[in-house]
Amino acid sequence: MHLRTIEIGPEDWRTYRQVRLRALETSPEAFTTTLAGALERDAQDGEA
Repeated sequence: MHLRTIEIGPEDWRTYRQVRLRALETSPEAFTTTLAGALERDAQDGEA
């Protein structure tokens, strides 16, 4: 497996959100929240 890390900034929040939501969907055991919880929090924050 090849991993690559990149530095992201505030302007990259949409990309980060997409990656995180996909990870929550495919590997929920890796997180302390659920996909439903993350989506609810995004809706409350106005990011949905």
